[in-house]
Amino acid sequence: AQLKRAMLEIIKDLEEKNRDGGRDRFNIMLFSTGTEWLLGEGLKEASDPSVINQARQAIEGAEAKGWTNIGEALEQAINLLRDEKIGSGTSNRLTQTVYCLTDGRPVLPQGNPVKAQVISRDVIRDQIFAANENADGEAEIQVHTMAFGNDADEVALKEIAQDNFGLYRKIYSDSDANLQLRGFFKEASAI
Repeated sequence: AQLKRAMLEIIKDLEEKNRDGGRDRFNIMLFSTGTEWLLGEGLKEASDPSVINQARQAIEGAEAKGWTNIGEALEQAINLLRDEKIGSGTSNRLTQTVYCLTDGRPVLPQGNPVKAQVISRDVIRDQIFAANENADGEAEIQVHTMAFGNDADEVALKEIAQDNFGLYRKIYSDSDANLQLRGFFKEASAI
């Protein structure tokens, strides 16, 4: 429930920021044993009220369905941003940031969801960095990570963010998550 509330708050902030012709584009991916783009393929305009409504409905209808396949999810998100950047011929920084919100430990699905296994931090870090590495051997796209609840692997999320020029935050359930998120996004946007 906390993760959904956080995602809805992010959508609200995007809507407010882009109401008067802002240029942010986004998409939302659910990841468990597999991955699913909630708004279809590609990036969507945050200034479009129908996209914002679709995002809200998709988040409200989302359900947890299994494991936490964070490696595949971040690879797909990085590839989407890289493809959009190449396709648009722009180096616009607005399309070069991934925000990963999770409440689970990274796992590697083995075909059968029952046989999914927790994977080592080094394996997941290498997988994500390999997807994000540019010609200079550095991360191309910022990856910010947020941990919700007690099951998230905070060390892995910190390392993923550090490897990819991002920030990490633990969002505490006994505090005002909206205030924590606003502070996090303000800090992340300053990088």
